[in-house]
Amino acid sequence: MGKLLAPPVEFFEKGEGGISDRGASQLCLVAGSICLSNATKDGLGRHVEYLNDDERASVIRLGSISAALNVAASVWSKVSYASFLLRISSSGCTEWTRNALIGIITSLNIMLPVVVSMFFLSCRPVEKTWRPEVDGTCWSPLVKVYMSMFLAGEYCRRIHRWSCPLPHPR
Repeated sequence: MGKLLAPPVEFFEKGEGGISDRGASQLCLVAGSICLSNATKDGLGRHVEYLNDDERASVIRLGSISAALNVAASVWSKVSYASFLLRISSSGCTEWTRNALIGIITSLNIMLPVVVSMFFLSCRPVEKTWRPEVDGTCWSPLVKVYMSMFLAGEYCRRIHRWSCPLPHPR
């Protein structure tokens, strides 16, 4: 919630006309919140035995979309931070530091679609993700949990911890 209250200094890229990483992160947080609000209307928070099949499917579908958007928001906030470090270190830092920051940005942008797609591609057919009664197979639900915790939690935390002491321009 604190990110939403931050001033929208660089919501749009200057001169580019596109949305910045920080702006994309904030949009994902807002969209995820909207999904959860709609899921609440459909029965999120009530015991599962009081939901009919359509309400349960809607809650699971909107919850999956919200989870994917929140993982994306977390990752894009780290990409925004790494981009900021890259901008301020463009003059006066070593080539190794620049390459490390570019590697961080690249690795996050590679891992993000992999983890987010797991929310929707973990079941065959895809509809089985939110309708358990449909015939098909799914991965263990823990795969999504562990991958989300890895990317949005541990991986981003380690990148943040590693990049803080990077040498800044003189």
